[in-house]
Amino acid sequence: MQPQRTPHQENQLPPLVNQNPIIHSERQLIENELKLISVSQGTGHIADIGTGYTLSLTMQINKPVDTLTVAKLLAFHRECCKRFNEGGQS
Repeated sequence: MQPQRTPHQENQLPPLVNQNPIIHSERQLIENELKLISVSQGTGHIADIGTGYTLSLTMQINKPVDTLTVAKLLAFHRECCKRFNEGGQS
């Protein structure tokens, strides 16, 4: 038999401990959905910038794009965008 918690003890649980796994799963689902939207916007934005930028990004990647992880592609994109906006000076 497990010991019963009093209401006072329930309030002492660390804030990251989730007592309801369904709510936790829903929260993870929402967070993943927001990340997916952000990633989609970030990668979709690449094509909208223009051919000068995409050529510069392609030269920076210097390997087959389909071998990149999404995180690596976005890292290249952020770095290239920074350099591109600085006029190529780094």
